[in-house]
Amino acid sequence: WTLAIRLESLTRSEAETFLAAKLARAGCRESPFTARAMTRLHCHCGGVPRGLQQLATRCLMAGASRGLLVMPPELVDGLAEEISGPTPGFLGAA
Repeated sequence: WTLAIRLESLTRSEAETFLAAKLARAGCRESPFTARAMTRLHCHCGGVPRGLQQLATRCLMAGASRGLLVMPPELVDGLAEEISGPTPGFLGAA
């Protein structure tokens, strides 16, 4: 048996709400991602929740190691490229 569940991709606005809820549960009152960084997260992940969460987590870890309080879009782009090369939407691929 194989069970395949396909979820619809989140819109940019839904992705922001999704990550805000995750961050709030972790005790974060304001998003550490700039608006452009959030757009880049959504772009790289194609709106796929798992990809969004994975890339956001890596950004937060990298940002913390660099002493950043705000995650810029360049950080998102750099980490996305490190993970899988310069291919847009790679984290959303099945």
